[in-house]
Amino acid sequence: MNRTDLVAVVSKETNLTPTQVDNVVESVINNIFSALGQNDNVTISKFGSFSCVQRKDREGHNPKSGEKILIPSKKAVKFRPAKAFREVVASLPLEPK
Repeated sequence: MNRTDLVAVVSKETNLTPTQVDNVVESVINNIFSALGQNDNVTISKFGSFSCVQRKDREGHNPKSGEKILIPSKKAVKFRPAKAFREVVASLPLEPK
């Protein structure tokens, strides 16, 4: 499912126009970005929580030459799924690719 599919499904379920739903989705995404940009955590009940973490410098290697390189520190987004989310995923059948 991509954004277009999500907008179509929510539009049918809520009787809102696809444009209205897309505006809501855009607003949700922008507000999550804004909160994370201010180092706030975002928690959505039954879905999960987003937070910013600082990753430390670490040593890596160039896979082609084997040469050691320094990977600099950076900020990253961490997502922790809620219990309800984990339970849904755990109940899904495993299908080979």
